[in-house]
Amino acid sequence: MAVAYYMNMETISLENARDHAEKMTNSNHVDDNKNFCDIDKLQNNLKNGWIVAVSMCNYLESFLNTILRDCIQYDKEIFMKLSIETKVEIIYFYYKKDFSKTKSKDCWEQFKKLNTLRNNLVHYKINLLGYSTTVPFEWENKLIGIDIFTKKRMIKFINKTCELTKEIAQDLNLIINDTVSIICGAGKDLNVSYVTTHND
Repeated sequence: MAVAYYMNMETISLENARDHAEKMTNSNHVDDNKNFCDIDKLQNNLKNGWIVAVSMCNYLESFLNTILRDCIQYDKEIFMKLSIETKVEIIYFYYKKDFSKTKSKDCWEQFKKLNTLRNNLVHYKINLLGYSTTVPFEWENKLIGIDIFTKKRMIKFINKTCELTKEIAQDLNLIINDTVSIICGAGKDLNVSYVTTHND
C-alpha cells in the first residue's frame, strides 16, 4: 500500500543553520592583536555564516508557507511568491489578529537585520570591502563588517528567528511540531507538518 511522504523545509533549514553555526568562531581577529583580522577565521566564518543567514530566512519563510498551505489552505502559487512581510499580513488578517505587538519585539527586528544580510549575500553586487592595512572592520558592500560573521551573532539570529516563529504560533493559536522529521510518511493520525492547527 502506497503512503504519502512529506518533506519539512523548516527542519532542514534549522538543522543546517545550527550545524554551520557550530563551525564558526566568536572572533575574526588575530588572537594576540584585536586590531588585525585573521583572514583564515574570517573566510571560515563567511562560508558558514552565509549558510546560517540563508537557512534561517528559508526557515521563517517555510514556516509561513506551511501556515498558508496547511493551516488556512492558501496554497496557490501566487501566495507562495509574496514577500515575507505580505505573507505575515495575510496570515494575521485571516486569523483576525494584530501583528503590531509581535512586530514591536526584538525578534522581528533581528529577523529584519538577518533578512537584509541574506539579501545582500544572495544579490551580491559590490566586492570591494574597503582600504586598510588589514581587512577593514566596516565594509563598503553593505554586509556590515567582520563582526557580524561570528558564531555568537549567528546563534543570536537563529534564536531570535525561532523566538519569532513561537510568537507567531502563539498569536495564532497554532502548534509548532519541532520533533517532525525532515522526511516522513503519513501514517494514521501522524502529524507531518512543522506547524499545525491541532496536536496529533
